Order: sequence, then C-alpha cells, then structure tokens
Amino acid sequence: MQFILRGFYSYFYQSIMESVLRSLLFFHTLCVLETSGALTVNLTANGLVEIPDDIDKAVTEVILNLNYITEIKRVDFNYQYPELVTIYMSDNNLNSVEHGCFRDTKLKRINLSDNQLVHFPDFCAVNDTLEWITINRNRINVITSTDVGCLEAVGSIWLGGNPL
Repeated sequence: MQFILRGFYSYFYQSIMESVLRSLLFFHTLCVLETSGALTVNLTANGLVEIPDDIDKAVTEVILNLNYITEIKRVDFNYQYPELVTIYMSDNNLNSVEHGCFRDTKLKRINLSDNQLVHFPDFCAVNDTLEWITINRNRINVITSTDVGCLEAVGSIWLGGNPL
C-alpha cells in the first residue's frame, strides 16, 4: 500500500509540475521594473526571433537573454532609446550586429555572450559611453585595432571561449 501511495503522490506532483511548466512555456511575459528613474524591460526566454519594436522609449536596461534573435539591426536601437544604458542578449542565436548600431543611446554595458558571432561588432556609435563589453563563448577568431580603436571609454572587454 505504501508503494501505491508513493506512486500516486509522485504522479500527482509530476502532473502538477508539468501543468505549471506548460503554462510558463506558453505564457510569454513582459517584466517591466521601474526603480528610481531607471526602467528595465526584461523579455528573457520569450521565444523572440527579433527585437521587439514596442519597447518603452524611456527604457534604461533591456534584457533579452535566452531567445532566438539572430541579428541586431540599426533600426532596432538607433535613435529610439536615448536613456538606454545596458543591453543583455546572451544565449540567443546572434550571428550579426549591423554596423552603426546604438546611435543616440547612452550605452555603457552590453552582454552578447553565448551566441554565434564571428566578427567583433562595430561599437563606434557609442565609442564615448561604452565601458563594458562581454562577448564570451562566440565564434570570434580575430580582433583588429580597427575593431577596438574607436572605443575611448571601454575599461573591460570579456572574450573568453572564442577561438582567438
């Protein structure tokens, strides 16, 4: 009898957990957090294939980790988010960042780790504000002085796990 009860509880618990997980997988969430003038938009694990165009214009931090986004285009960020300071886009399928992205932002930090980038992105549009770049575990195999020569404010570039 004890074995049957354990089996029932195990089955019951497993059914509830599967139901909860199914709900989480099919319920895409937008988390917006506003604290002391900072506005964070968190769209982690939402199954996104492109950067949404309806993000609040006053955003300071965008978190798009664990999605299926393949590219960052100029139209995604240029001249749209003048207060944007931080972008997290790790664990996507990024294979390209168009030249000239991030114009008219205050971008200081960007994380593009765990993607498929083969070239170091062009960050010259934010050369005087960008301080911190993380591009670990991509496919970047060369970085030239042209790639980083324009970056006046950068203090850290993290490149571990690339075939350099």
